[in-house]
Amino acid sequence: MPRLTAHRGILKAMSLVMGVVEKVVTVPEDYSSDNLRVSAGVTYIGKHDLATRDLNFHPRCLESGLRETLDNEMRTLGLK
Repeated sequence: MPRLTAHRGILKAMSLVMGVVEKVVTVPEDYSSDNLRVSAGVTYIGKHDLATRDLNFHPRCLESGLRETLDNEMRTLGLK
């Protein structure tokens, strides 16, 4: 039996619709607005507000993030 595929535009439109629906009811993960966007070929998976809310993610400038990462790696390797 041939596999069915949906046009990217349809998936993008459904993603917008499901974004509204998700505010009212819980939907299965496969039908979430994020999953529909990914299926449509969008190159990002999540949204900033979800990462901030669910993961307590707060982006910082490259310089401070890199400095902290390198300091941690040097301590882990016993170089500092």
